[in-house]
Amino acid sequence: MSPATTPAADLTLVVLAAGIGSRYGGDKQLDTIGPAGETLSDYAVRDAAAAGVRHAVFVIREELRPAFLAHHRRHATSMTIDYAVQRLGDLPAPHRAPRERTRPWGTTHALLAVQAQVPGPCFVLNADDYYGPGAIGAAVRFLGQAQPGEAANIAYRLADTVSPHGPVSRAVLKVNAQGWLTAIEERHDLTPALARQLPPDTAVSMNCWAFGLGVLPSLAADFGAFLDAHGDSLTAECPLPESLGRLAARGLVRIRVITEGRGWLGVTYPADREAVARALAVSAPRVDPPQGN
Repeated sequence: MSPATTPAADLTLVVLAAGIGSRYGGDKQLDTIGPAGETLSDYAVRDAAAAGVRHAVFVIREELRPAFLAHHRRHATSMTIDYAVQRLGDLPAPHRAPRERTRPWGTTHALLAVQAQVPGPCFVLNADDYYGPGAIGAAVRFLGQAQPGEAANIAYRLADTVSPHGPVSRAVLKVNAQGWLTAIEERHDLTPALARQLPPDTAVSMNCWAFGLGVLPSLAADFGAFLDAHGDSLTAECPLPESLGRLAARGLVRIRVITEGRGWLGVTYPADREAVARALAVSAPRVDPPQGN
Protein backbone atom coordinates (compact mmCIF):
# COMPACT_ATOMS: atom_id res chain seq x y z
CA MET A 1 0.00 0.00 0.00
CA SER A 2 1.39 3.38 -0.94
CA PRO A 3 1.19 5.93 1.88
CA ALA A 4 -1.11 8.92 1.64
CA THR A 5 0.56 12.30 1.66
CA THR A 6 -0.02 14.44 4.76
CA PRO A 7 0.72 18.13 4.18
CA ALA A 8 2.66 20.01 6.83
CA ALA A 9 -0.34 22.26 7.48
CA ASP A 10 -2.22 19.21 8.84
CA LEU A 11 0.51 18.33 11.36
CA THR A 12 0.74 19.47 14.98
CA LEU A 13 3.89 20.27 16.93
CA VAL A 14 3.56 19.05 20.53
CA VAL A 15 6.01 20.56 23.02
CA LEU A 16 6.41 18.81 26.39
CA ALA A 17 6.86 21.72 28.80
CA ALA A 18 5.46 20.52 32.13
CA GLY A 19 8.74 19.34 33.65
CA ILE A 20 9.94 20.50 37.04
CA GLY A 21 13.68 20.79 36.31
CA SER A 22 14.85 19.70 39.76
CA ARG A 23 18.52 19.33 38.79
CA TYR A 24 18.47 22.64 36.94
CA GLY A 25 16.95 24.44 39.89
CA GLY A 26 14.02 25.97 38.04
CA ASP A 27 11.72 25.97 35.05
CA LYS A 28 14.30 25.59 32.29
CA GLN A 29 11.57 25.41 29.65
CA LEU A 30 11.06 29.16 30.26
CA ASP A 31 14.73 30.12 30.57
CA THR A 32 15.52 32.74 27.93
CA ILE A 33 18.88 31.35 26.84
CA GLY A 34 18.93 32.60 23.24
CA PRO A 35 20.66 35.81 22.14
CA ALA A 36 17.36 37.69 21.76
CA GLY A 37 15.64 36.22 24.80
CA GLU A 38 14.53 33.00 23.10
CA THR A 39 13.68 29.87 25.01
CA LEU A 40 14.92 26.62 23.48
CA SER A 41 11.42 25.75 22.29
CA ASP A 42 11.20 29.03 20.34
CA TYR A 43 13.63 27.52 17.84
CA ALA A 44 11.39 24.47 17.35
CA VAL A 45 8.36 26.71 16.80
CA ARG A 46 10.32 28.78 14.29
CA ASP A 47 11.54 25.74 12.35
CA ALA A 48 8.10 24.13 12.35
CA ALA A 49 6.49 27.32 11.04
CA ALA A 50 9.14 27.53 8.32
CA ALA A 51 8.28 23.94 7.32
CA GLY A 52 4.61 24.86 6.90
CA VAL A 53 3.23 23.65 10.24
CA ARG A 54 0.44 25.90 11.53
CA HIS A 55 -0.44 24.50 14.95
CA ALA A 56 1.48 23.85 18.18
CA VAL A 57 0.29 22.57 21.55
CA PHE A 58 2.39 23.11 24.67
CA VAL A 59 1.85 20.65 27.52
CA ILE A 60 2.32 22.69 30.68
CA ARG A 61 1.61 22.86 34.39
CA GLU A 62 -1.29 25.18 35.15
CA GLU A 63 0.88 27.53 37.20
CA LEU A 64 3.12 28.11 34.17
CA ARG A 65 0.29 29.30 31.90
CA PRO A 66 0.71 33.06 32.63
CA ALA A 67 4.46 32.90 31.99
CA PHE A 68 4.01 31.01 28.71
CA LEU A 69 1.27 33.37 27.54
CA ALA A 70 3.46 36.38 28.28
CA HIS A 71 6.49 34.83 26.58
CA HIS A 72 4.58 33.86 23.44
CA ARG A 73 3.12 37.37 23.22
CA ARG A 74 6.66 38.78 23.27
CA HIS A 75 7.93 36.19 20.77
CA ALA A 76 5.11 36.15 18.24
CA THR A 77 4.79 33.44 15.61
CA SER A 78 2.59 32.77 12.60
CA MET A 79 1.51 29.50 14.24
CA THR A 80 -1.54 29.01 16.43
CA ILE A 81 -0.30 28.04 19.90
CA ASP A 82 -2.60 26.22 22.30
CA TYR A 83 -1.96 24.79 25.75
CA ALA A 84 -2.83 21.50 27.41
CA VAL A 85 -2.37 20.99 31.13
CA GLN A 86 -0.88 17.82 32.60
CA ARG A 87 -2.91 17.19 35.76
CA LEU A 88 -2.13 14.44 38.23
CA GLY A 89 -5.76 13.41 38.51
CA ASP A 90 -6.53 13.26 34.78
CA LEU A 91 -6.58 9.48 34.41
CA PRO A 92 -8.70 7.13 32.30
CA ALA A 93 -11.61 5.48 34.10
CA PRO A 94 -11.74 3.65 36.42
CA HIS A 95 -8.34 4.81 37.69
CA ARG A 96 -7.84 7.48 40.34
CA ALA A 97 -4.59 8.97 41.56
CA PRO A 98 -3.70 8.00 45.14
CA ARG A 99 -4.51 10.86 47.49
CA GLU A 100 -0.93 10.96 48.78
CA ARG A 101 0.69 11.04 45.34
CA THR A 102 2.42 14.29 44.32
CA ARG A 103 4.81 13.03 41.63
CA PRO A 104 3.81 13.38 37.94
CA TRP A 105 3.01 10.20 36.01
CA GLY A 106 5.70 10.71 33.35
CA THR A 107 5.99 11.83 29.76
CA THR A 108 3.49 9.33 28.32
CA HIS A 109 0.83 10.83 30.58
CA ALA A 110 1.97 14.34 29.62
CA LEU A 111 1.60 13.59 25.92
CA LEU A 112 -1.87 12.13 26.36
CA ALA A 113 -3.06 15.50 27.70
CA VAL A 114 -3.15 16.73 24.06
CA GLN A 115 -5.37 14.00 22.59
CA ALA A 116 -8.43 16.22 22.24
CA GLN A 117 -6.39 18.92 20.48
CA VAL A 118 -4.42 16.75 18.05
CA PRO A 119 -6.70 15.22 15.41
CA GLY A 120 -3.97 13.93 13.10
CA PRO A 121 -0.26 13.11 12.89
CA CYS A 122 2.03 15.05 15.20
CA PHE A 123 5.64 15.39 16.21
CA VAL A 124 6.72 15.67 19.82
CA LEU A 125 9.76 17.16 21.51
CA ASN A 126 10.98 18.56 24.80
CA ALA A 127 10.73 22.27 25.58
CA ASP A 128 14.17 22.24 27.20
CA ASP A 129 16.16 20.89 24.25
CA TYR A 130 17.41 22.51 21.06
CA TYR A 131 17.36 19.90 18.31
CA GLY A 132 19.51 21.53 15.66
CA PRO A 133 18.59 22.83 12.22
CA GLY A 134 17.43 19.60 10.57
CA ALA A 135 15.30 17.74 13.12
CA ILE A 136 11.96 19.41 12.43
CA GLY A 137 12.34 19.00 8.67
CA ALA A 138 13.16 15.31 9.08
CA ALA A 139 10.05 14.78 11.21
CA VAL A 140 7.82 16.65 8.75
CA ARG A 141 9.18 14.65 5.80
CA PHE A 142 8.58 11.36 7.60
CA LEU A 143 5.03 12.25 8.58
CA GLY A 144 4.27 13.35 5.05
CA GLN A 145 4.48 9.68 3.96
CA ALA A 146 3.89 7.72 7.20
CA GLN A 147 1.44 4.84 7.30
CA PRO A 148 -1.01 4.54 10.23
CA GLY A 149 0.75 2.95 13.18
CA GLU A 150 4.17 4.20 12.13
CA ALA A 151 6.41 6.50 14.14
CA ALA A 152 9.93 7.85 13.92
CA ASN A 153 12.65 8.99 16.28
CA ILE A 154 15.15 11.64 15.25
CA ALA A 155 18.24 10.13 16.84
CA TYR A 156 21.51 11.68 17.99
CA ARG A 157 24.99 10.37 18.73
CA LEU A 158 25.39 9.62 22.43
CA ALA A 159 28.76 11.38 22.56
CA ASP A 160 27.09 14.62 21.44
CA THR A 161 24.46 14.60 24.18
CA VAL A 162 26.28 14.10 27.49
CA SER A 163 27.02 16.86 29.99
CA PRO A 164 30.49 17.64 31.38
CA HIS A 165 28.81 18.80 34.59
CA GLY A 166 27.11 15.63 35.77
CA PRO A 167 25.58 12.30 34.78
CA VAL A 168 22.56 12.06 32.47
CA SER A 169 20.07 9.40 31.44
CA ARG A 170 19.71 8.47 27.78
CA ALA A 171 17.54 6.01 25.87
CA VAL A 172 19.88 3.91 23.69
CA LEU A 173 18.22 2.77 20.47
CA LYS A 174 18.72 -0.68 18.94
CA VAL A 175 18.11 -0.62 15.20
CA ASN A 176 17.87 -3.38 12.57
CA ALA A 177 19.48 -3.31 9.13
CA GLN A 178 16.36 -1.74 7.63
CA GLY A 179 16.47 1.20 10.05
CA TRP A 180 13.56 0.15 12.27
CA LEU A 181 13.73 0.19 16.05
CA THR A 182 14.02 -3.19 17.75
CA ALA A 183 14.58 -2.15 21.38
CA ILE A 184 15.11 0.82 23.68
CA GLU A 185 17.53 0.51 26.59
CA GLU A 186 17.45 3.24 29.23
CA ARG A 187 20.98 4.00 30.46
CA HIS A 188 21.42 6.03 33.62
CA ASP A 189 24.33 7.97 35.15
CA LEU A 190 26.09 8.43 31.81
CA THR A 191 29.16 10.66 31.84
CA PRO A 192 31.48 11.57 28.94
CA ALA A 193 33.93 8.90 30.15
CA LEU A 194 31.25 6.20 30.19
CA ALA A 195 29.93 7.33 26.82
CA ARG A 196 33.39 6.79 25.33
CA GLN A 197 33.17 3.11 26.30
CA LEU A 198 30.28 2.66 23.85
CA PRO A 199 30.58 2.75 20.04
CA PRO A 200 30.97 6.35 18.86
CA ASP A 201 27.88 6.14 16.65
CA THR A 202 25.59 4.83 19.42
CA ALA A 203 22.16 6.29 18.65
CA VAL A 204 20.11 7.76 21.48
CA SER A 205 16.68 9.29 21.73
CA MET A 206 16.40 12.89 22.90
CA ASN A 207 12.60 12.63 22.86
CA CYS A 208 12.13 13.98 19.34
CA TRP A 209 9.36 11.79 17.92
CA ALA A 210 7.04 11.77 14.92
CA PHE A 211 3.73 9.92 15.31
CA GLY A 212 1.48 8.81 12.48
CA LEU A 213 -2.22 8.17 12.85
CA GLY A 214 -3.10 5.60 15.49
CA VAL A 215 0.02 5.99 17.62
CA LEU A 216 -1.56 8.20 20.30
CA PRO A 217 -4.41 5.70 20.90
CA SER A 218 -1.82 2.92 21.25
CA LEU A 219 0.06 5.03 23.80
CA ALA A 220 -3.19 5.60 25.68
CA ALA A 221 -3.75 1.85 25.85
CA ASP A 222 -0.20 1.30 27.11
CA PHE A 223 -0.68 3.94 29.80
CA GLY A 224 -3.89 2.22 30.87
CA ALA A 225 -1.99 -1.05 31.24
CA PHE A 226 0.69 0.79 33.23
CA LEU A 227 -1.99 2.07 35.61
CA ASP A 228 -3.44 -1.43 35.96
CA ALA A 229 -0.05 -2.52 37.29
CA HIS A 230 1.17 0.61 39.08
CA GLY A 231 -1.83 2.87 39.66
CA ASP A 232 -1.52 2.58 43.44
CA SER A 233 2.14 3.62 43.44
CA LEU A 234 3.21 7.00 44.81
CA THR A 235 6.36 7.14 42.66
CA ALA A 236 6.08 4.94 39.53
CA GLU A 237 6.33 6.84 36.23
CA CYS A 238 5.56 5.93 32.62
CA PRO A 239 8.25 7.49 30.39
CA LEU A 240 7.45 7.85 26.70
CA PRO A 241 10.49 5.81 25.49
CA GLU A 242 9.44 2.87 27.67
CA SER A 243 5.87 2.97 26.35
CA LEU A 244 7.09 3.08 22.77
CA GLY A 245 9.58 0.30 23.40
CA ARG A 246 6.76 -1.93 24.66
CA LEU A 247 4.54 -1.09 21.71
CA ALA A 248 7.35 -1.75 19.23
CA ALA A 249 8.19 -5.09 20.87
CA ARG A 250 4.54 -6.17 20.50
CA GLY A 251 4.40 -5.06 16.87
CA LEU A 252 1.72 -2.46 17.59
CA VAL A 253 3.84 0.47 16.41
CA ARG A 254 6.70 0.48 13.89
CA ILE A 255 9.37 3.05 14.68
CA ARG A 256 11.81 4.31 12.08
CA VAL A 257 15.11 5.58 13.51
CA ILE A 258 16.30 8.59 11.53
CA THR A 259 19.93 9.24 12.33
CA GLU A 260 19.92 12.82 11.10
CA GLY A 261 20.09 14.50 14.50
CA ARG A 262 22.86 17.11 14.57
CA GLY A 263 23.63 20.12 16.70
CA TRP A 264 21.66 19.15 19.81
CA LEU A 265 21.95 21.48 22.80
CA GLY A 266 20.37 21.09 26.21
CA VAL A 267 20.57 22.04 29.85
CA THR A 268 20.46 19.47 32.62
CA TYR A 269 22.54 21.36 35.16
CA PRO A 270 22.89 25.13 35.79
CA ALA A 271 26.52 24.94 34.66
CA ASP A 272 25.37 23.77 31.20
CA ARG A 273 23.68 27.10 30.50
CA GLU A 274 26.71 29.23 29.62
CA ALA A 275 28.00 26.87 26.92
CA VAL A 276 24.51 26.49 25.42
CA ALA A 277 24.02 30.26 25.31
CA ARG A 278 27.38 30.70 23.56
CA ALA A 279 26.57 27.98 21.02
CA LEU A 280 23.15 29.46 20.26
CA ALA A 281 24.65 32.89 19.72
CA VAL A 282 27.05 31.44 17.14
CA SER A 283 25.12 28.67 15.39
CA ALA A 284 21.39 29.36 15.78
CA PRO A 285 19.95 32.40 14.04
CA ARG A 286 17.82 34.57 16.27
CA VAL A 287 14.08 33.94 16.19
CA ASP A 288 12.54 36.96 14.48
CA PRO A 289 8.77 37.56 14.60
CA PRO A 290 6.82 37.05 11.38
CA GLN A 291 6.13 40.10 9.24
CA GLY A 292 3.08 41.98 10.38
CA ASN A 293 3.41 41.11 14.10
